[in-house]
Amino acid sequence: MMKKTSRFLTILLILAAVLTAAGPADRIVSIAPSITEEIYLLGAGGRIVADTTYCVYPEEARKKPKIGNILDINLEKIASLKPDIVIGTSINEQSRISRLKDLGIKVRLIPEGSSFREMCSNFLILGSLIGRDAEAARLVGRYKDRLAKISRKNRKQSHVLSVLFVVGTEPLIVAGRGSFIDEIIGFSGFGNAVSEKKAYLRYSLETAVRQDPDIIVISIPPEFAEKEKKTWKRYPNLKAVRNGRIYSVDPDLFGLAVPSRFVKATETLIALTSR
Repeated sequence: MMKKTSRFLTILLILAAVLTAAGPADRIVSIAPSITEEIYLLGAGGRIVADTTYCVYPEEARKKPKIGNILDINLEKIASLKPDIVIGTSINEQSRISRLKDLGIKVRLIPEGSSFREMCSNFLILGSLIGRDAEAARLVGRYKDRLAKISRKNRKQSHVLSVLFVVGTEPLIVAGRGSFIDEIIGFSGFGNAVSEKKAYLRYSLETAVRQDPDIIVISIPPEFAEKEKKTWKRYPNLKAVRNGRIYSVDPDLFGLAVPSRFVKATETLIALTSR
């Protein structure tokens, strides 16, 4: 499996190198928030000529001209900007991508990572694509070192506390074993209360109550956090309720497949549950 993954990554890096053989793109349109953030992390934010309404990190990204959102991009506006390349992810609307290509615009889609390892691989691909290979490799090395230190400090004990991680409330959506949230839970020294191998799945309150998790984490904007906590407090027999272990976290931090966010989210979850 390792050999196949390495071979796949090598092929992608070679393709990215071919795309940049004539020199790095000076005019980039980013059509995904994770791509925008990563380009800034690579020190190339100045090359972005436009991004989406969802691109709000870092603060400078908010000031860029907007070309719509990740599912509804403005093709005419993108064409008028004469970009060297448009970079997005697999979550972008495919029919729009096809139309961009029909207009003769170079488009590169980088997969959304479902694990820390995939996020790092995709980050390296992006670095190669925009001519920032060395910086991408340096940052990935730093992220891996930080996560290794976290993992050593938070090795799972004989009794592993279970975490129910809520990503949506109406309806109730939770993070399953196929999500990068599941990895964050694991690196934090906990176990996922959800056994299903899907990334995210619809759940019922009744099922959650039967699971009786030790900890409940709700990914939700701060202004709605107290209301959702009260929903769970209607079940006083839940271990998480009895022990006061219901927490809310910033959905922006835990929502994007960016390796730097993955590490920070892991650190945040550990700090939050250690209080």
